[in-house]
Amino acid sequence: MDPRTGARQASPGMPDFLLGKSPELHIHMNRIPIEHIPSDGNTLKSWLHHRFAIKDRMMQKFYSTESSKQGKLEGDSHLSRLGLHHTLPSLLFFIGINVPLLGTKTGRGIYWKAALYGTLFCIVWMRFRS
Repeated sequence: MDPRTGARQASPGMPDFLLGKSPELHIHMNRIPIEHIPSDGNTLKSWLHHRFAIKDRMMQKFYSTESSKQGKLEGDSHLSRLGLHHTLPSLLFFIGINVPLLGTKTGRGIYWKAALYGTLFCIVWMRFRS
């Protein structure tokens, strides 16, 4: 949010983060028990509006020009660093699954059919669910 105009600024996306253009990722989580979420339509609408107002105030502080508020979210901070020993096993698993799948003619056939039919299935499923 632009502190002078209040206009929303473009936020970096996941590709920016993965390519190193945005080296930091700020996440604010607040666990709300299901019992505290209204079930009535009008009350829920008002509750959601209030939650978004809280979020907008947080973003205004985050993008503030005051150095004491700038770049900080409410609550306790936790810096999380994922080391290689945390990410390497999942990378090796991903490579181990995909190399045989994409490295053979049969595997590529299975891959594109799963992508195509899986997408179509999900579209049909969502039509019936809604």
